[in-house]
This record gives sequence, C-alpha cells and structure tokens, in this order.
Amino acid sequence: EVRVKVAFGDTEKYLTLDSGCSEVILNEDLAKALKISGVIGPGDYLGIAMFVLADGSQVTVEKYRLSEMKVGSCVMEDFVVGVMEEGGMLLGMGYLGCFDAWELDQKTQTLLTRN
Repeated sequence: EVRVKVAFGDTEKYLTLDSGCSEVILNEDLAKALKISGVIGPGDYLGIAMFVLADGSQVTVEKYRLSEMKVGSCVMEDFVVGVMEEGGMLLGMGYLGCFDAWELDQKTQTLLTRN
C-alpha cells in the first residue's frame, strides 16, 4: 500500500494510491472539515453518483468540487472528488488521469508525474 500526502487548503491527509479507482475518494469526516475550512463551499455540491467497488458492490457517492488540492508541487483547482460515508480515502485515476504519464518509484516510494 502506497500512501500519498495530499493537501486540501491547510488540511493535509494521506490517501492510498489506487490506480484501480476511477476517482479521488474522501470520507465524510474529511469532507466536513473541508466544508468548515472553506475548501468545499456552499455551491460546490454536484450531486450523487453510483460507484462500483472492487468486490462488485455498488455504493452511493456524493460529488463535490474542491477549490484546491495539492500533491507535492502539483496544485489542482476546481477538482471534483467523491465522498463516501465510510471507507478508505483513495487517490485514484481521477487524479492520475490528469497527467500524460505517471509512475511509482518503488525504491523511494515516490509518485512521479509528467505532462
């Protein structure tokens, strides 16, 4: 399991890198904190989507637009994430797909991205 430090405004959390996940997924507790800090504003709710989990089950996910998300020196603005009631927080293809190429340096446990 590779965990990547992600900053949402002034809040930093570690998300599990998951190239099999189609989106970036946050839990409800972090989403509440981001609403309080203003990273998720009152007009940033985008609705509900159904996601299929690795075991084939379906879950309901609320989608929100974040004002800012930062991984290393890469800053994403107006970035869409999914929020699940419970479960792990995942950095999936919703983020990795923004790049022409990406790789994980296993030796240093470093995520490398290229445009």
